[in-house]
Amino acid sequence: MPARLVDALNEKVVVTIDGERREITKREAVVTQVVNESARANLRATKMLIDMLKDAEKKAGVMPPPEPAPFTAADEEVMRPSSLGCGNPGRRNFNKEARGTGQNSCSPIPRGCVPPPRELGATRPLVGALQ
Repeated sequence: MPARLVDALNEKVVVTIDGERREITKREAVVTQVVNESARANLRATKMLIDMLKDAEKKAGVMPPPEPAPFTAADEEVMRPSSLGCGNPGRRNFNKEARGTGQNSCSPIPRGCVPPPRELGATRPLVGALQ
C-alpha cells in the first residue's frame, strides 16, 4: 500500500497556474491546495498543514521553539495598575498640557501604562492572566 501511494503522488498532472499550463506532481498539487485552503481560513486545512509541518520538522530533526519563560516579579510589577490612572480605561484622563502639542489630549490610558489583559476587552479570564 505505501508503495502505491508514493507512486500515485509522484504521477504528473497538468495544471494552469497564473494562466500558464504546467506539469507538476500530484504531491505538489495536494500541498499547494492545502496551503491555499489554509490561507482562506479553512480550519481543517490549517490543522492538516500544521500537522504536516510538525511531522516534517520531526523527520528533519528540527527542535520546536522553546516555551516562553513564566512571569517574574518584575513582570508582574510592570503589569500592576499604578496611580497614574491605569486600571480604569473607561475613565478618560484629560491632559490640558497636551493640547496643541500633537499628543492626544483625551486618552483612555496614559502613555507608558499597560493595563492587565482583563482590561483590554477580554470577555473571559485568560489562562495565566493577572486578575
